[in-house]
Amino acid sequence: MNKIKIYNKITAILFVVLAIFLSGCSQQSDNYESKPVYGDAKSIMIKETGGEDGRNLVWQIKEEDGKYFFSVDNLKYDRHILQEITEEEYKSVTCIDYEEYFENYLRDNTLIIMDDVYHHTIIEFTNNITYEGDDYYMTKIINMMYDIACKYDTCDFTDFFY
Repeated sequence: MNKIKIYNKITAILFVVLAIFLSGCSQQSDNYESKPVYGDAKSIMIKETGGEDGRNLVWQIKEEDGKYFFSVDNLKYDRHILQEITEEEYKSVTCIDYEEYFENYLRDNTLIIMDDVYHHTIIEFTNNITYEGDDYYMTKIINMMYDIACKYDTCDFTDFFY
């Protein structure tokens, strides 16, 4: 009977140790990098290059001294548009869910497309995280900026692109 009690105690101890191990109480190594958590953006800069038209555009939206601005530069034709916008317009672009955006617009860098458009992006977030890279299609963000700019008479895109 003593052997059965000792065996049951050992089995119970092993079961507890195994349960603790499987419950995730182990430590992670110091070189583990978690995925960054993005929040609202402070500023967005997208350099759009390529395409069949050989575009070379820089799209920006930012806040400066309590004012909000949209700008786009056509570096190919040396054209520039700068427009002060409302806080609401600014937030309509900067306060989207970037976690979801990045999940849905990941660029497939294994696929090579002739005359593809590339977006080198720098986004500064309010939580002091900065994303910089070419990993995402940013056309939706560019279209949002373009739609805001088109509300203003001073943003004339008639001869801007070509």
